[in-house]
Amino acid sequence: MRLTLIACAVVTVVSAVSIREREQRNTTYNVVSLEGGGGGEQQDVSVIVDNKTYPLVPSEEIPILYTGSAPVATNGYSYAISSGQNNTKVEPFTRNPTNEPATPNETFGRSWNTKNISKLEPVYPHIRAMDRLETPIHIDGEIPTIYISGNQTDFDYMHENVFDEITVKANFSYISPKDTQVINNIDFELAGRSSRWFPKVSYNIKLKKDEEDELYNYRRLKLRALPNDDSYLREKLGYDVIEAVGLATTKFSFVRVVLNDQPLGLYGLIETFKDPWLQNEFAHGDENYENGPLYQGSYLSPVSSREGLISDLSYYGDNITKYELGQYKIKEDPAKGEPSFQLLMDFTKFISEAPTNTSDAVEVWQKTFDTDSFLRSMALEVLLGFSDGYAATADNYYIYYEPNSSRYIYIPSDIDMTFGSGYLNFSAMTSGNYSTFPGLYSRPLITKMLQVPGFKTQFEDMLLEITQKLFNPEKLNPHIDQLAEMIAVDVEWDKTLPRVSKNLFFAGAENQGLVDMVPSNMDRNTALDFYHRIGNPVPLEVAIEGPTGYISLPGLKEFIKIQSENTLNFFNKKNP
Repeated sequence: MRLTLIACAVVTVVSAVSIREREQRNTTYNVVSLEGGGGGEQQDVSVIVDNKTYPLVPSEEIPILYTGSAPVATNGYSYAISSGQNNTKVEPFTRNPTNEPATPNETFGRSWNTKNISKLEPVYPHIRAMDRLETPIHIDGEIPTIYISGNQTDFDYMHENVFDEITVKANFSYISPKDTQVINNIDFELAGRSSRWFPKVSYNIKLKKDEEDELYNYRRLKLRALPNDDSYLREKLGYDVIEAVGLATTKFSFVRVVLNDQPLGLYGLIETFKDPWLQNEFAHGDENYENGPLYQGSYLSPVSSREGLISDLSYYGDNITKYELGQYKIKEDPAKGEPSFQLLMDFTKFISEAPTNTSDAVEVWQKTFDTDSFLRSMALEVLLGFSDGYAATADNYYIYYEPNSSRYIYIPSDIDMTFGSGYLNFSAMTSGNYSTFPGLYSRPLITKMLQVPGFKTQFEDMLLEITQKLFNPEKLNPHIDQLAEMIAVDVEWDKTLPRVSKNLFFAGAENQGLVDMVPSNMDRNTALDFYHRIGNPVPLEVAIEGPTGYISLPGLKEFIKIQSENTLNFFNKKNP
């Protein structure tokens, strides 16, 4: 009994000493304010440690990042922002004490810094030519903040003239929990084509061609606004699925974006397919890699439209000028020689002449073309309901001539119109029978390849295998739940923000006949529904679970369930 009392006394003394030591020690607190900075209303940021308030000061280089020294918390701490008289916001939660010399770069109003997000299990290894350089540009479970600062008049002019190609010089700050980077004198501009019709617009970021001014080995980045997806998850989930299927393309992560004093909201960060993307994706970042040309399929241009030509990989005969009408673009020039559409023309000629029923047909195709890159992509176009890809619109893809292997590689891109969001008839794209997918048999490349028995069998096997191993509620729903829990507060924040551009879609649909201009494979009623729902947000949970009340936006989980069940039923009946 006496020994026990002595032990308790020792513990009491040690605890008292520990508390006094903690009270005497300081730590550096770091927090990002998403209210903007650099010229707007004065705001005071502070940290409240054990009910005592200590002021923080803005960083000299990043005015939305506040820092300062205060005692190590015994019970916990939180942050507060004051702006104007009697206008103080205090975080509605208490953060756990830390013994570290400094906190991570935390974000006001977000109770966490890093989430545990599980990765999808791979279905196939990477295609043969891939050798991606892994960098911290996309970290699962984190949402960094990007702060763009510059001349507000220039930004306003760009947002008032969304269809003009306007580049604004700006400064770029990147703040993640463990890192900050400041890169000055960047090019900042609006991105995309149809995305400019939305009130929340997307952006391109071009950093200087200098190793010190790259962001984790990348210079060209895109901020995706996610304006037509109330789940905010379709692109992220789509790129995660693409990675699990082993295809070359960009990766995706979430970021918060602030422009001067204007918080813009929650965005997706992806790499742009420009230098040094090819060397990072296919040569592990080797600066001596001599890349081939990268061709972009862009559907059509005003000039190609007058000629009735779209980027469907049709062969026009040896008339190279027909490839130069704007339906295709040379996204990246070859390291050697002059940029030319010659290799793209050669590829379309190969497609038109390649064998389909000879004993060596598969071998002939594979010598020239990475057929896995294409068949896997087409399987995903069907399963994901990609309504803006090669099959449906002859759009949003790249053809890369990889010089080391002397083969062409297919690369999918811009997958915002997936998981049922878009213009396609819902029943046609979710029937389970791939032959009903709109446009599948109207494109030369997929039509020709499915005439080869070996490729048709491989394509059908891929559809079944991807569905069984990955594209089903059991595999995807837990991943969706983790991502949804991570972004929930930021989605709520995003939806409260005023937009810097206008909603031109509704007026465009009604007054300019946009619905009647959609490609032939699109469904007019679905397209009209799509235009009308823009600006009428669906709650996050409803957008994920469904039903949403819109034929152009099924619930994310709802789409996966219907598509996977119908696909399995189709193949069960086909192969009883």
